[in-house]
Amino acid sequence: MSKVYKKDFYNTFFLKNNIPNIYKNIRYSYRDGDFYINKKKQNNTLNKVSIVNLFPNYFYANHLQEKKNIKKSIVQTKLNGYAVKLEDFLNIDSYLKSNFKSNTKSSIVKRKNRLELCFNVNYKMYFGEILNEDYEHIMVSLKNMLYKRFLQKKATNEFFDKWESYYSSTIKLILNKEASLFVIYANNIIIGLSLNYHAKDIFIGHVIAYDINYSKFGIGNTIVFKLIEWCINNNYSILDMGNGDLDYKLNWSNYIYNYQYHIVYRKKFY
Repeated sequence: MSKVYKKDFYNTFFLKNNIPNIYKNIRYSYRDGDFYINKKKQNNTLNKVSIVNLFPNYFYANHLQEKKNIKKSIVQTKLNGYAVKLEDFLNIDSYLKSNFKSNTKSSIVKRKNRLELCFNVNYKMYFGEILNEDYEHIMVSLKNMLYKRFLQKKATNEFFDKWESYYSSTIKLILNKEASLFVIYANNIIIGLSLNYHAKDIFIGHVIAYDINYSKFGIGNTIVFKLIEWCINNNYSILDMGNGDLDYKLNWSNYIYNYQYHIVYRKKFY
C-alpha cells in the first residue's frame, strides 16, 4: 500500500471511467438521485492519504468512513467550470430564447443557416459505432485543426502531448458509448468537430476544433448549438464544457460551478 494516492476526478473518471475507491456514493447536487454507488467490497486497501482534485461541485460525495480512524477534508477552489443545465428545456430553441438576447440568438441561427445554404452540410454523431477508416480520418483532422488554430493564436495545448493516448484509447470508448465524435461535414469535407465523453446523463464537451478557413460561418457556435440539441434529444441533464474562461463557454453556459479538493486520510498517519 502506497502512502499517498493523488488523482484528478476529470482524468480518472470522465476520461477513463474509473472512480477513485474513496467514495461510498456520489449524488447530484442540482437534483435528486445517485450518480454513482460504490458496490465494491470494502477492505483495508485504502491509501494512507488520498487526494482527488477537479471534483465538480454539481456532485457531492459521501466518502468511506466505516472506520473511526478515517477522516476527510473538502476544500473549495476558485477554479470555475462552465456547463449547460438542460433539464428545463424541451428543445434547442427554448434554450436559445432563455440564454441569449434576441439579436445574439438571431446571429447564431443566421450563420448556421448561411453555412447550410452555401454547402451540402451533414452533421454526424459517432456514438456506439464508427468505422476504422472514419475514425482515423476524423482524429487526424482534429489534430490538424487544433494545430493550425493554436499556431494562429501563438499558444500551446496539452492535447498534442497526449495525442498518442487520445488516438489509441478513443475508438474503444466510442464503441462502449463512453465517448463520441461529433463532426460537421461541408461537401463531404470535415470543417468542425468535437471530442466528447459520456457518463450517465453527463455529457463532457472535451475538445472543440474547426477549420479556421470557415471562421466567418461561426462554426464553433454551430458545434455547441448541435451538441446542446443532441443532449436535449437524448435526455442528458448537463453538458459540461470544463474550465477555462473562453468566450464560447462564457456565452453558452447557464451554470457556473466550482471544483473541489477531496482529501481522505487515516488519522493514525498523523
